[in-house]
This record gives sequence, C-alpha cells and structure tokens, in this order.
Amino acid sequence: AFNNITASSDGSVFTATTPNTTSFSVAIFSSEIAANSSSPFFYEYHHTAKDLKISTAGVKEVDATTVYGAARVTTVFTVYAFLAAIGDHHWLDPITLYIPELARLVTNSSIKSVNWQDVRLIDLASNMAGIVSDDTLGNPPIPSNLASSLPTLDHSVSGASIHSRQGLIDWLVKQQPIFLPSRTPIYSDAAFQVLAFAVESFTGESFDRVLDKYIFNTLDMSSSTLREPNGQINRIHGESTAILAAEHMYSNIADLSKAGRAILNSTLLSQVSTNRWLKPISQTSNSADDVGAPFVINRATLDGTNASALTLGYTQFGTQGLYSSYFGLAPDWGIGFTILSKDTEAAADLNAHVDLVSVYLLPALEREAMEQAGRNYGGIYTTGNMVLHIEVDGLSGLSLSQWTDDSNDLRAAYAESNEISPSSMDLRLYPTDLREKIPNGIRRAFRAVAQNIDAPIDAGTPTCTTWSTSVNRFVWNGVALDEFVFNITPDGVAMKLEVPAFDVVLEKI
Repeated sequence: AFNNITASSDGSVFTATTPNTTSFSVAIFSSEIAANSSSPFFYEYHHTAKDLKISTAGVKEVDATTVYGAARVTTVFTVYAFLAAIGDHHWLDPITLYIPELARLVTNSSIKSVNWQDVRLIDLASNMAGIVSDDTLGNPPIPSNLASSLPTLDHSVSGASIHSRQGLIDWLVKQQPIFLPSRTPIYSDAAFQVLAFAVESFTGESFDRVLDKYIFNTLDMSSSTLREPNGQINRIHGESTAILAAEHMYSNIADLSKAGRAILNSTLLSQVSTNRWLKPISQTSNSADDVGAPFVINRATLDGTNASALTLGYTQFGTQGLYSSYFGLAPDWGIGFTILSKDTEAAADLNAHVDLVSVYLLPALEREAMEQAGRNYGGIYTTGNMVLHIEVDGLSGLSLSQWTDDSNDLRAAYAESNEISPSSMDLRLYPTDLREKIPNGIRRAFRAVAQNIDAPIDAGTPTCTTWSTSVNRFVWNGVALDEFVFNITPDGVAMKLEVPAFDVVLEKI
C-alpha cells in the first residue's frame, strides 16, 4: 500500500504526497514480544526520496536506524519522563510550587496577566493552561494596511531571548492569558518547557539527564536524544530552533517502537498510572477528537456506525523545520505505529501515510485480534453439571451464549433478574485489568455485562446505562454473580474458568 503513495502523488485517493522530496520510515509495533524476534516492531517500510540520494550530507538511504527530528512527538516523552521520574500524584500541584518566579507578577487584571497559581502541572501537560506559545514558531506578518493603524511595536514582549530558563520565564510573565486554565485546549510549546523546568526543580537534575535516566537508557533507546546529535552519521540532516521539551527530540522508528511497547505494557509505570494517563482530559470542537496529556485522542467505531464498538487512538504529530512525525497507540488492540519523515523543501503532510495504516492495516489487525481471542478464550467450559459457552462474534468483549447448570438455564435466569427478556439480552464478559500470577500462568478477572438489545434508541445510539446499573448488581456471600476469572497459561490460552459466586471451577473441553 505504501508503494502506491510513493509512486503516485496526485491525492486522488489520499492526501497528496511528495515522494521525490520526502523520505520517510514507518513502523507498526505490538505490545506482545515474539519469542523469536529481536525487532521492536513487526512491520516496517522505508522510502528514500530522489533528492536525498543526491544530497551532500547525512544518509543516502533511510532504514530503521535512521535518525529524524521527532518534532511534536517530543511532548509525549516530556510527559512520560515526568510520570516516570515524579509520578501522577503531583498532577494537581500548581506550577508556582516548582517555579515561584512565575508568581512574582501581581496584578488586579485577570485578562492582562496569567494567574500562575491557578495553572496546574496537568494543565501544562494537556494544553489546558490557557497560555501563549513560544513565538519562535513564527507569527505571520501583519499586513501593512493593518499595521499602519496599530500603536508602536513594543519589542520587550517579543521572544528574542527565550532560549534560556530565565529568558523564557521573564517573557512568559509579560504575556496575556488566552483562556482561563482548564477551560479549553490551546496548544503551547512553551507549556511543555515549563513542565520540564518543574521536573528539573523536583529532581535537581537537568531535563536532558532525566530523559536519559528514566526513559532513553532504561528502554535502550540508544539513538534518541533531546538535543541535536553531534557526529551522528546515520541521520538526515536538518536544522531546528524549537523549544527543547516541545519539539526538539531526535529519534528513529526502532527507538520510538520500544517506547510505544513500554507504554502499552506499563513497563516504566504501574498499570494504574498508565490507565490514568491514557484517558481524555478535555474535548475539542470535533466530536471525534479529545485531548489528553499530551495526546490527540481519536474516537472511532470499528464499522463507522454509532452502534459498533468504540475504540480510542492516542496520537501525537507535528512538524518542525523540514521534519514531520506521527506517533500513535491503540491500547484496546495492544498496537501502535510511528512515522518519521524529512523533506528537502517543506515539512511533509503525513495524513496520507496515517490513512494507509488505518484503512488497510488496522482492520486486518482487528480481525486477527478477534481470531486470537477466539482461540485463547472461546470454547465450552464445564464441570459436568455447569456448562458455559464463550464465543467471539465480531463485537467487543466475549459473548456468553450459553450458561446452564443441569436443567437450569442460568443465562435466562440472569436475564430475568436484570428485567430483560432472555431473547433480548446480550451478555458479554469484559476484562477488568485485575490479574494475579499463579504457578502456571495468571488469573485474569472479567465482569459480565447484560445489555438489552431491544432498548429504545437515543439519537441513533443503543441506550447504554450498564456502567451504572448492571455491574456488581447481584452479590452472594460477598461475591458478585457477574465475576468470572480465567486461568491462563503462559502462552495466553485460557484452560479454566472460575465462577466464584457459584464456587466452581470449569475446565475447557
């Protein structure tokens, strides 16, 4: 599929591309690590532009080790380093606790000056601080017929000297707020540098050192650096003047795949911290996009309808100079991708490349995930008296299609207990992320959720109140009737199923 966009650039199917000037590398990785593979990804693709092959500096052919500028993907690692070094229990700390200089300007006007005591660390990490961006990004020139009516330009509020800690702080305290903190998302690369200053204040180490210590060295990201690498042979040359903690990182697809897998597997953070991190914080004007810290979270359904399963993609992307980058995670599927590029004329638009990943590859991965779930969990479990039939049918979760105890139809009884007609009940098991190790594998807890498929429709979406009415509704001897625990072997196959409320353990047949 990628061969198509490197051969044709007319934009008739996807966004127009520039294969003659844009070199790029793509990797798709999984949270699972194949026993016979040392590669951090299971798919890679590289395209070397004609212009790069005749360039005088840097590589002549791109591959998995080629170092690019990571542009705005840098912000993911700024937040990741914060979480690894400090922890999310400090998210609600005011920034003035770490940078008291920001509180030195006292004003009676909340319109003219930022009240920095109200800016929390989580606001900075999620673009919710309501503050300006670094103006080295470049403001468009003001037309002369408009400038002629403006007062004399005050150069003291420009960003000419903001490439030092004190210079940036001095500049920020002179800037007006854009929004009240936590009101609405507005991107600010300065916010991530301020967050990096907070990390330095907390740890007593430079942010470069923190990033190396807690992320790059720990995950063996040996080709990654916050600053432009000196003497790095296998990279594409390009200049960057970006703020360090926002857009200045350099990396390759191999290192970014290692980091993506670490996030998906909670390698550096606890599972609870990862769950808390990978959550929306605010909405945008686009109903399909939310904002995280610092992710842009794409909301989509598997078949494009409101009635199908919802999945969230956690992405970050942007450009810096001639570099473009895209990084994405799909935790529900345990996969992610990264795309890095460098153009010889102008930063490339990577939307066509991302569209190829989503249109061609993700559906195939979803089919494979369902087939794998069927192999690992699907089947008949029995004790002799009790019988359960678990199926994977293309919808989310595991379908509990049969549940009997001798002649007693427990599935029908459970439906009636939930005031649902047995023929109208969809009963599914969903993972809870609660698990524990056992001698020959793990125990993994699921909860059964009963849905009335004949419930009235609200605005085209099946009414869903199960999160507030269905779970943990019936309890016997202190144990919920909807709790099911699979015993899973080291290779991921469920061989036993516990139904704790009934005090039984069923064997897969």
